[in-house]
Amino acid sequence: SAEEYRDVIAEVLTELEKTSGLIEQLMFLARADSGAEPLHFSPTNVTEVLREACHQGSALAEAKQIGFHEQIAGDSMWIQGDASSLRRLFLILIDNAVKYTPANGQVEVSLHRDDGFAVAEVRDTGIGIAESDLPNVFERFYRADKARTRESGGVGLGLSIGRWITEVHSGTIEVHSAPGHGSIFQIRLPIT
Repeated sequence: SAEEYRDVIAEVLTELEKTSGLIEQLMFLARADSGAEPLHFSPTNVTEVLREACHQGSALAEAKQIGFHEQIAGDSMWIQGDASSLRRLFLILIDNAVKYTPANGQVEVSLHRDDGFAVAEVRDTGIGIAESDLPNVFERFYRADKARTRESGGVGLGLSIGRWITEVHSGTIEVHSAPGHGSIFQIRLPIT
């Protein structure tokens, strides 16, 4: 029937989008490994970049009926960076927070200045990460929650891409989490 045909086409489209996303992530990592990923470092206002990512993130949260809150300092925080890759970094963390937080949960994004660093945090009230998984979450293809990954579309590359982007910007990224209590991802980037 026409309805069955539309359902099959919708399923194929969903799988194609997942495959396309995977290929794009693998290509990004391959270019990064070979030094061919073009980054254009210039004075970049982290406040503005994070606000742009939050705009997209709030739409993701709204679609899943998750509360989304921003606590971003009003002043500009300038770093030497690539705005596009930083936006990608923030969206990876926000997307993960939304993905692993059930409906009616909360995602909070904040930015503040601390001792010469711009400190961005993405907090959620999601499923959390087991202590035994924490040392591995930034490794390629590592998936802490294997049961939910297929359903949510993750393949374990987003956080490794996020770590690479952070390190290329001379920053650090860390995670604090516990099952059932959500996660906090913190990024520290040196202010110029």
